[in-house]
Parts: sequence; structure tokens; C-alpha cells
Amino acid sequence: MVLAALLVVVFTVRRHSRWSRAADPRARGLEDSWITDLRKGTRGALLIGVPMLLAVLLIAVLIIRETPNERLPPFPADEGDFVSVSVGAGETCALKTDEEFVCWNSLGRETWRGKGFVFVSAGWAHACTLRPARFRGSIGYSILCWGDNGQGRATPPDGHFVSVSAGGNFTCGVTNYDTVACWGAGVLGQTAAPSGNFTSVSAGGHHACGVRTDGAVACWGNDGSGRATPPGGAFVSVSAGAVHTCGLRTDGLVSCWGSNEHGQSMPPTGTFLSVSAGSEHACGVTTDHSIACWGADTYAGDAPREGHFLSVSAGVDHTCALADTGDLACWGKGQ
Repeated sequence: MVLAALLVVVFTVRRHSRWSRAADPRARGLEDSWITDLRKGTRGALLIGVPMLLAVLLIAVLIIRETPNERLPPFPADEGDFVSVSVGAGETCALKTDEEFVCWNSLGRETWRGKGFVFVSAGWAHACTLRPARFRGSIGYSILCWGDNGQGRATPPDGHFVSVSAGGNFTCGVTNYDTVACWGAGVLGQTAAPSGNFTSVSAGGHHACGVRTDGAVACWGNDGSGRATPPGGAFVSVSAGAVHTCGLRTDGLVSCWGSNEHGQSMPPTGTFLSVSAGSEHACGVTTDHSIACWGADTYAGDAPREGHFLSVSAGVDHTCALADTGDLACWGKGQ
């Protein structure tokens, strides 16, 4: 773009010099008159070309600044001192050691920040946190949500919760009674949580899954490609993605089910400490604290090859992992 503007300036200079010579017949064959005319033409070209060049440079700068794949400082992920991270769709939230959370978008611009929280979960267009609260005379944790409140996804019920998970257009949480409550869009059954006691819950795109107190996984909502049909066996955790689900078994092995269009339901062999299902990929922390990812190469192929990691969160189009140093490593779109 800049080269094109320079060519315009040079072309304009040559045209103005020719126009100047043609306008004065006495200049033909006279070197001094030609030089005079050239100078006049150059001045005219500069009056036209320089503003044009500056305009092109300004447009180029604006385009670069607004390109989603460009990382703009200051990037909140570089602050360090984190204890957890949650990746949604284009937005990331992380909790720090002083109970402060910070969220940022794919351009690196801070979107939310608060203090006095113990957990944060980023969804596709909203996020939720746990904060200390008193309810009916007892102390516990209540849920605070913000962002897109379509279908009430960011309007949690009253009461005490031990965990929360923000999904596509709905949210789920485990209450202090070990039951699951979900709110938001429920046209596909994603807010119709089953009865019983749970230790954890994960809200995906349009389905959710939870681990029961006996280790069995229960899923509800959209069952396209079998994403809400878990296998048998005992699990310690489960992660619902956009169109597939992954769970960590008690023996450390990972099982995934649902869509396998990009290989996101084919985890590698070996044992893991945790697993997270994204949109078209999934990632896990292995027992040697390295990161392993599978699925679409666009989002899974740039995982860090070095480092000692404690957790990982796979989002719609990017992923972040927490190192034991408190630093974050993020990759994918906008990272």
C-alpha cells in the first residue's frame, strides 16, 4: 500500500514536469527552462502526492490496529501472578492470587476487572464469577455474571454455589447442596439439569455435562453427534465443548465423545491431570505437566512445547494454559 503511494508521487512528478514543459514552448531545447519547469512540476506533485501518501499511511496504521490477529500491548495475559484461567469465545478471564480477576478480548483490550472473587468462568458472550456472600444467615459464595444477558444467561438465581460454568447461551452451577441449577436459553434442553448430587458441571455450546458423586457422567441438552451421550465408567472431571465432550477418568485416561470432524474426539494415549474441550479441538495437561492438544490444527497446533503447566482452558478459537510460575501461555486466534 505504501509502495503504491510512492509510485503515485513519482508518476505525478513526471506528469507535472511534462505538463510544465508542454505549457511553455520556449522551454523546448533550453536546459535552464526545463529545470525551472521541473521544479515547478515537482512542487505541484508534492502538493498532491504528499497528502495522499500521509492518508495512505494513516489508513494502514488503522487497519493494523484493528486486525484481530495482532497482539496489542498492554496485554493482560502478560501480567502474571495468576491462579486460574478460563477461555470463552474471543474473550479470556483469569484469576490472580489476590482474588482479582481480569478479562480481555482477542485484541488484548481489557473488558472487565474486579476484586474479591474466588473463581471466574468465561462463556461465549458472557462470564460469571463466585464471590463471598451471605444468604439466609449463612456465609458462602454467590454468582455474579455480566455480558450478554440474552434469555437470562447472565441472571443467576439466588443462593450459595460451589462452582459455576458459563456456556454458549446459558449457565450452570453446582449449589452448596450438590445439586445443579442452570439458567438462560433452554430450547434444546440445556437448562434442564437432571436431579441428583454432583461434584462438578460444565456448560458447553448447547449442552452440559456433570460428574455425579459416584463418578458417573450425566449430560443433557443438544445431543447432536452424541455429544450428550457419555460412556460408562468413573470420571473425576468432564468438559463440554461446542459439539463434543471430553472427560478425565479415574485412571488418568481421557475419553471424548460427540463430533469428530476434526479429530477432536480422538485424544492421544497416556495419562492426564486435566482436560478441556473447545470448539473443534481439545487440550489436556499430561502427568508430566506438559500440554497435549488434538483436533483442528488451527487452534491446537501451536501449543507450547516447553514449560511446567497446572491447567489448560480450550475456547472457541484460542486456548490458554497456566504455568506453575503463575504466567499464562495463550495460542490461537488473536494470541
